[in-house]
This record gives sequence, C-alpha cells and structure tokens, in this order.
Amino acid sequence: MEFMPSITEEHGLALLDSKFEKILSLGISTGGSAEIRMAEKCPDATVTATTIDERGLALTKDAIEQTQFEAGMRARNIKP
Repeated sequence: MEFMPSITEEHGLALLDSKFEKILSLGISTGGSAEIRMAEKCPDATVTATTIDERGLALTKDAIEQTQFEAGMRARNIKP
C-alpha cells in the first residue's frame, strides 16, 4: 500500500543521517510508510515505531513484513 508523505515527514526524513544506529518514531505514520523510508535511508539502524492504534499497528506490521528491512524494524503498541 502506497501513501503520500506529508511535508512534516519529508522534512524529518531529510534530517536523517545514514550513520544513525537507532531511530524512535513516536506515532506510526500512515501504514508505516515513513518508518520504512527511515529504514531505507539508514539500513544499519534499528527503527522502532510506536502507536496506540491497534489497526495502524497491524497495517504497519504487514507493511514491514513485505520489505527487506523487517529484521531491523519494530512496531509496538504503547497504549496503557
């Protein structure tokens, strides 16, 4: 599933350095698209995406499983 990135996502992604080792994304983007792009830009980093939305979490996990970056990505529910 392909989603259009927001201006905010584009600005954040532009600031990433390929040397980053850990990236924490507070609030999963639409379908995890930004987090997947983070993993593409920083292939050696561990990307952890968080959400309180169960459906968004499921969509993101499905999207991550379809990428080559699955080993370096985590999606977690932080709902209390």
